[in-house]
Amino acid sequence: MNNDDRQEILNQGKDNKQDVIRMVLVCVLAILTLFLILNVNLIQGNGSLINYAGRLRGGSQRLVKNEIAGYRDDQLMGQLDAIMTELRSGKGNLGIHQIDDDTYNELLAAQQVQWQELKKIIYAYRQDKNLLPQLYAASETYYKFADATADAAEDYIDTIVLKIKTLEVLDLIIFIMLGFIYATKLKKMRDLHMENSALSALAYLDQATGLSNNRACKERLLNPDPIADNILLTCFMFDLNNLKPTNDKFGHEAGDKLIAGFAGALKQAAPAHIFTGRCGGDEFVAVGTGMDAVACREFLQSLARYAAQAEKDLPAGVKISFAAGHAMSSEFPGANIKQLMDQADKRMYINKQAMKQALGMPASTR
Repeated sequence: MNNDDRQEILNQGKDNKQDVIRMVLVCVLAILTLFLILNVNLIQGNGSLINYAGRLRGGSQRLVKNEIAGYRDDQLMGQLDAIMTELRSGKGNLGIHQIDDDTYNELLAAQQVQWQELKKIIYAYRQDKNLLPQLYAASETYYKFADATADAAEDYIDTIVLKIKTLEVLDLIIFIMLGFIYATKLKKMRDLHMENSALSALAYLDQATGLSNNRACKERLLNPDPIADNILLTCFMFDLNNLKPTNDKFGHEAGDKLIAGFAGALKQAAPAHIFTGRCGGDEFVAVGTGMDAVACREFLQSLARYAAQAEKDLPAGVKISFAAGHAMSSEFPGANIKQLMDQADKRMYINKQAMKQALGMPASTR
């Protein structure tokens, strides 16, 4: 056997070894991608969980405030009962998924007990107004349990998001290894990585509107640093009117179309540099830079026009109406983005009350 034959055998053995490594890496990559897709689907399936946990928390406060104001909101109590029941049992019409997390389920069980106690106090308070201190104490206790349960739900979703990011990192490492082993496959592997990144991005996308979801909005507001004096930043807060009456009168499908119609108008009206997102069931935000008072006014006017156009595609009788508020960093020197958004929210609330008064409707509490 000459040297050429020996070299050919060595090269063939090296190629076979690389083929085996490449096949193993491809199999590992496929498994990781499968887990990535499963985790993204898991987030999508449980995306409403945090919203409903938050509704139990905020709804109880509104219920107690109404009771103190002398308004017995049994309908709201029934809605909260239905949410609690479906969260605990998974049975109902809201499409809430149960999650396999011991901490969350233990807190939810404790919250349910406190919810029953709160209802007892409410019924007792209706007969004896001297029980106001007990009602307030029960409300505060329930809120703490509800807050802990909502945090546990968010922690559960955060864990899945962390898994997705970890899987992405592992995918990237394997891509690099495969690139060295088989350079001609680089383009296909790059395309696969882009697909994985798109799957991960779904965790930050509101499926109903195509806007950034509540988690993305929260991350947008995380920076605690004051906004620099040389940066003009404007925060907008929008609250969609008549969502509940639309759901009650025309059905939830019409309510979904109302939300989607406003979201579409917001996307059309927003300049390219503006961040837009849905931060709640009927609440939306926008954050833009370099927008002076004129630009803000033009943006809101454009939004109103596009909303009027979108209204034509909605079921008959469904109207797009919204309250808006905005705050500019030049108005509040030293404020951070969260504080600026709070100012926009206050102004939006004032605008909403004014709209109600103009229609002869009673002012609401938060």
